[in-house]
Amino acid sequence: MGELFEERCRRLFPETNFTLVNRRNRWQSSSYYEEDFELDEYGGLPDFEWRCKATNETFFVECKFISNMGIDRLRIYHYESYDDFVLHKTISTAGTEVFIIIGNGGFPYDPYKMYCLDMKKIDQNEKSRMFLEKYAFKQNCFASIDDLKRISRSNDPAVLLRPREEEDFVRFMVESLTYLDRGYKDDSADAKSNKVSNMKERLRSENYQGYKKGTHEMRAELWGRIQQMNI
Repeated sequence: MGELFEERCRRLFPETNFTLVNRRNRWQSSSYYEEDFELDEYGGLPDFEWRCKATNETFFVECKFISNMGIDRLRIYHYESYDDFVLHKTISTAGTEVFIIIGNGGFPYDPYKMYCLDMKKIDQNEKSRMFLEKYAFKQNCFASIDDLKRISRSNDPAVLLRPREEEDFVRFMVESLTYLDRGYKDDSADAKSNKVSNMKERLRSENYQGYKKGTHEMRAELWGRIQQMNI
């Protein structure tokens, strides 16, 4: 299954955007790959070494396919390849980017879900499914190394907002817009002023990092409506 998933990962890096520098030689018996490019033996390094044409950065990609979707914790490296885990961690901390692309469920050539992790963020070999969900992606190919950096870092758990927090904020904005649409007829001037002040305070204090585009657009609409009221 490993070679099938590696081929799936390889298609994420089109020749127009990336140059294949090297590949770990583990599937020499497969003439399918030998016809495509020459395979070189280079030990326990990650599966692929690529160069991004846009930035000229060289980086590694390790591919992992995990078929079982019915478990809560996923072991990224098998115990027999734990030395690879240590080596890849060492490479990443030394300054060369190492990304781990994980496929889970479905088939190796068509996984149900795919994730992209930055090796520097992996502090232990097993990770929960909830942790991995923060690094899921659906695109068919990458344009540059910046895509991998964005997926593997912009959803850093330290800054990622929980979906429930965003749902609560959206609910607040929907209720606020509904209140403004009704014309706040039944409220006194003081009550209206207090409500609008509370809306402003909530909009100013909210941490928007990680929110969806639609949430930002709704926030802009509500803020614009409030500004027009001059309260």
